[in-house]
Amino acid sequence: MGRNFRWNFLACSMDNGLFMTALSMLSTTTILPAFVMNLTPSYVLIGLISTISVAGWSLPQVLGAHYVAKFPVKKDMIVVVTALERSPWLVFGLFLMFFPSTGANTILALFFLVFSITAVVSGLLTPAWLEMIAKIIPTRWRGKFFGFSFFVGSVVGMFGGLLAGFLLESHGFPYGFAYCFLVAFCLQVCSWVFLAVVREPEDPVAGEVTSFRRYLADLPSILRSDRNFKLYLISSIVLSLGALGSPFYIVAAISDLKPSGELIGLFTALLMGGQAFTSVLWGLLGDRHGHKKVLQLGAMIELFASALAAFASSTLTYGLVFLLSGVSLSAFTVSGISIILEFSAPEKRPIYVGLMNTLRSPFQAIAPLLGGALADTVPFRTIFLLGATVVAIGLMLLLLVREPRRAFASKLELDRMVKPKRTLPI
Repeated sequence: MGRNFRWNFLACSMDNGLFMTALSMLSTTTILPAFVMNLTPSYVLIGLISTISVAGWSLPQVLGAHYVAKFPVKKDMIVVVTALERSPWLVFGLFLMFFPSTGANTILALFFLVFSITAVVSGLLTPAWLEMIAKIIPTRWRGKFFGFSFFVGSVVGMFGGLLAGFLLESHGFPYGFAYCFLVAFCLQVCSWVFLAVVREPEDPVAGEVTSFRRYLADLPSILRSDRNFKLYLISSIVLSLGALGSPFYIVAAISDLKPSGELIGLFTALLMGGQAFTSVLWGLLGDRHGHKKVLQLGAMIELFASALAAFASSTLTYGLVFLLSGVSLSAFTVSGISIILEFSAPEKRPIYVGLMNTLRSPFQAIAPLLGGALADTVPFRTIFLLGATVVAIGLMLLLLVREPRRAFASKLELDRMVKPKRTLPI
């Protein structure tokens, strides 16, 4: 390990942890749907939150992955561009504070504009951030890194959820939400400080960048040649469609329980707590036994959470749904990121990351809109059971995927065996 490993491990863990804490104040599962519900009864618009979150983050990644190689030190570009990802929450929070009587349609339009900007910029930066992590965190430590950083973020995020509940209960709409957005921005500024002190080595292959047209032309060849990656992509797409009901857990809870702001905060804390107390476990398990196993366990827990949501009717059962959702989310987050970095050689990593997230994102984006459209015609119970069924299909497909860590090692060994020997010139 390099001499800067411990420094970078701590700095990146704090950056990621604090950023996750900020996201607890901007939860797309609880806080943001509750905010939109104060402005409109439309289930489709509530589902649009998850659609924008997924599509805005995923679709730009092929473009972002192409330009990663232009920067010998990825951190330098990330530190500058990420201001566009974080500052909109400051602007929107202040707007709600000083113009609280603005019409609902105007606030909705500004909210979705701000949310879209943050999601798109995050998507553009993700391949660069992951490439930076892959350079400074060795393969056998990546699960521990993501697990530890998500643990830090989730533990503090639990208190963030409780704080959000207090702010919503004591200040109401829109001031309580404005305070949540402003606190989230402050936490993101703190995470930026740790990002800025990361010691990333210069990339020796920087500058060897193909044209964007050639880059796009090379993408189909990866899907044709890498059957294991293609199978994993298909299973991930199906699992993404299985999440069509998750944005509506809080909507169903609000409809059934008429909860206070404090209870919404408690559900957020349970969601973050589920992530906190399993993220390190998932990281250790993934490093030791492979991240595919973690994803399988995550899918089984998601299936159970969705089925339980179909029959939830009390604070206890809804609380368990959010807790299990957090456990499942931490598995997909910790190992979903780590496993992509193991499908290819280092020079191909940004392409695999961008290709994976971009091809999967349309289905992730469609799922919550489909759930919103169904919610206008069928009970939430039906939607949650449908989601559980689709997750079960995705889990069966995931079982067919070979652990990429071993599959890629076997491929390299085969390449060495068939590589022609060098002969002397005649």
